[in-house]
Amino acid sequence: MSVHTSVFDGPGLPLLIELEQCGFNLAVQYGELWVRPVNRLTASQQSKIQHHRDELVTLVRICDDGVQGRLAAFKLQLREAPEGSTPDFVFRPGTAYAAGVCFSCGAALSEPRFGRCWRCSLAWRMAAGVSIPAEPAAAHDGARVVA
Repeated sequence: MSVHTSVFDGPGLPLLIELEQCGFNLAVQYGELWVRPVNRLTASQQSKIQHHRDELVTLVRICDDGVQGRLAAFKLQLREAPEGSTPDFVFRPGTAYAAGVCFSCGAALSEPRFGRCWRCSLAWRMAAGVSIPAEPAAAHDGARVVA
């Protein structure tokens, strides 16, 4: 696999576009990539999907309505932030900072830790212009913020 710094620069994005143009629906459920209808996939497409699975998972998650809603809110916060400052990128102000809860939106985390959920993690990275690595999407699930 070639080395690239952003999921948007890798081969996963053209593959996602190709699959969608061919009428396939892609979804991520419980961390697994689902491509439907599976019986229409060619052997070549199946091989490409297996090879670029992690990138496809991240790209499909970026398209998630929850991520896009947070992205819109975080972009607004960035526009409204005083010159030279960066906002906290908190989706629901007043959310408790507690282990096991996303401090940005209040969603339950998979582990009893402090941090953001995967939706808030992806959205703040896009709003702030931070690269989204072309690596397993689980890395975004485990994103932590250190004060």
